[in-house]
Amino acid sequence: MKNIDLSELSEVFVEATKNAEKMAEEVVNTNAEDLLNQSIDLAPLDEGGLRENGSVDPAKKEGNEIAAYVGYSKEYALRMHEDVYNAQVAGTGRKYLEKPTTKNAQKYADHFTDKMGDVWK
Repeated sequence: MKNIDLSELSEVFVEATKNAEKMAEEVVNTNAEDLLNQSIDLAPLDEGGLRENGSVDPAKKEGNEIAAYVGYSKEYALRMHEDVYNAQVAGTGRKYLEKPTTKNAQKYADHFTDKMGDVWK
C-alpha cells in the first residue's frame, strides 16, 4: 500500500484552481472572437459601418462567472438585429448575433470542456 501525502495533493488542487481561471478566460475569449467573426459575416451590409463596428470586451471574472461580451456599438445596431426588414444581400440581416450563438452553442461548450480538461494534465 502506498502512502499519499495530502499536503502535496492540496497543492495540486490550489495550482489547478489558479490555472483553471486563466484557462477559462482564454477559452471564453476564443469563443467570443469566433462569435464576432461569424456575426460580422451575417450582419447587414450598409453604409453606416455596422460590420466594422463589432467588438469583444475581453473575458473577466464577475462574481462566480467569467464572461466576455460581443456586440456592436453603432446606435442602430440593436434595431438592425431585432427589426423585421428585407436585407439587401442574401445571407445577411437580422439576428446576426443570435443565429451564430445558437448554431455554435454546443461547439463552444465542447471547446470549453476540452480545454478545461487540460488544467489537470
